[in-house]
Amino acid sequence: MVRRALRAGVLVLVFTMQTSGCSDDEAAEDEQESGTCRGIEVAYYCTEVTGGDDQIESERLSCRSFGGTWTTGPCPTANLIGCCRYRFADGVDRECYYTGRDITGVVENCTQDLEGEWTPMGR
Repeated sequence: MVRRALRAGVLVLVFTMQTSGCSDDEAAEDEQESGTCRGIEVAYYCTEVTGGDDQIESERLSCRSFGGTWTTGPCPTANLIGCCRYRFADGVDRECYYTGRDITGVVENCTQDLEGEWTPMGR
């Protein structure tokens, strides 16, 4: 009898440990990294990236290869035309465009092709 009660108590404890704590979604969010590629001087845009380690590393290398600057701060707001926020791979990207950039087709690409949200004049 004591043995049966002990076994039941252990099963309850194991079940409680498995169901408490972070969900898979919360754990994935905790593992998210972020960074910003400032390419304003080169291409009149800046991208804020949030995602897994592999995605961040890929974005960082891509940024530096075209002459952008990788940082952890947000995109600047001076001379901002607008930003597109969309899901990419396992994270979220926010591409911001600045004065000097021809944005013909950018809003359509954002809202239709990327299924993102366009915010004119910044945040």
